[in-house]
Amino acid sequence: MRQVRSTVLFLCAFIFAAYAPATIAQGQSALSVLDLHFQIGTPPMVAAHRAGPAKNIPENSLAAIKRSLNNGYHMIEIDVNNTRDGEMVLFHDKSLNRTMGISGRFNSYTYDQLKNIPLLDYQKNTTDSYIPTLDQAFSLLQDKNIIVEIDLKDNRLFPRILDKVKRYGLEKNVLFIAYTMETALAWQKAAPWVYVSFAFEDIDALKQAKVQGLDLKRVIAWMGLDTLNAPLVQAVHAMGIKTVFGTIGTSQTSWDRKIGRTYPICHYKTFTDQGADIIVTAKPSSVLSVISGRANCG
Repeated sequence: MRQVRSTVLFLCAFIFAAYAPATIAQGQSALSVLDLHFQIGTPPMVAAHRAGPAKNIPENSLAAIKRSLNNGYHMIEIDVNNTRDGEMVLFHDKSLNRTMGISGRFNSYTYDQLKNIPLLDYQKNTTDSYIPTLDQAFSLLQDKNIIVEIDLKDNRLFPRILDKVKRYGLEKNVLFIAYTMETALAWQKAAPWVYVSFAFEDIDALKQAKVQGLDLKRVIAWMGLDTLNAPLVQAVHAMGIKTVFGTIGTSQTSWDRKIGRTYPICHYKTFTDQGADIIVTAKPSSVLSVISGRANCG
């Protein structure tokens, strides 16, 4: 039995050494891929923020999802919101101005009022993409080997999203962002198989959450945006918990903005060297080139 187990681990390590989602056999669980990825110690993962937009490809669009799938990113992060008439769609902001170029609050419009308005890219160019429903996004992600990180803009949507996740067979593909420990506990109680990512004040808070019933094996610890606290990462790892660090942000001081201007692309390796297991980024191609070794960062 020991020889068989060793052979299996060797084969897994060989396959994952040059890991990209496109190399995984069709139909294999993406979340089991996540588990193996962490167990074997293969390179960190890259998560495309807001589905991975680019020029002429707006955020949270089907085009962005397709781009991320084609580029072999390990994960995508999407924002799920609710229109006035209850249609769950991919949309981040409270207002429509930045991504649609019109005035008004998002939740004051019905889906029928929004579905034919073209989305804008980050340069304010009008595109041929339109606001997608969650059904459209999940249909595109169905049977794909990619982790889907879901940021709910209204926690009351969780039961409905959970139903959609089950309907499309994505139970083993999703990771939910919880902004409080209480939310993480409630979601795991409702669905024990759910992975959650959330911020915490200190290690004692995590220990207390474990006492209250949080399954730490299904927790990804959010380590913030600005500075990665290496000692804290080590303490979190000692508890068997993996970490996620964000290089995203709207200010000029975000790492995604500074890297390529003030810092070389290989600076992304600093965060993985400090223990980040996942990097959420607006520049997933750059991060992937670093963690895969294609950028020759040494």
